[in-house]
Amino acid sequence: MRPLLNWMKQEYDNSTIIITENGWGDEGELNDTVRSNYYLSYLAGVVEAINLDNVNVIGHTSWSIIDNFEWASGFTIKFGLYSVDYDDASRPRTPKASAGVLADIISSNQIPEEIFEALHADPYYQMYYPLSD
Repeated sequence: MRPLLNWMKQEYDNSTIIITENGWGDEGELNDTVRSNYYLSYLAGVVEAINLDNVNVIGHTSWSIIDNFEWASGFTIKFGLYSVDYDDASRPRTPKASAGVLADIISSNQIPEEIFEALHADPYYQMYYPLSD
């Protein structure tokens, strides 16, 4: 994400950026590790763009707090941080693992250091930001 944010900074004179409807669709599993890892690595790139490159990002919203109807795929793809049981008339909501991950990031105001280490080890990241010797 960091390279894209830097491109936007250059292309649009460092205009204010608010990232909206950001997320990962899956089949609705409660232990949504792929979504959790997506948010962690994505937000780590955003944090670096803000702190290291002075990109003017002022906000981020997740795609959806709860699983909902998606126009292209109905109820088959789930983007929510909370699962909704649409078979139950009371529509109970259950937090997914990713809800806890984002809650931890928000309450601590930080992303775990090991996420940045994994990001820096990624060859794609290194194409744009080579490691110094």
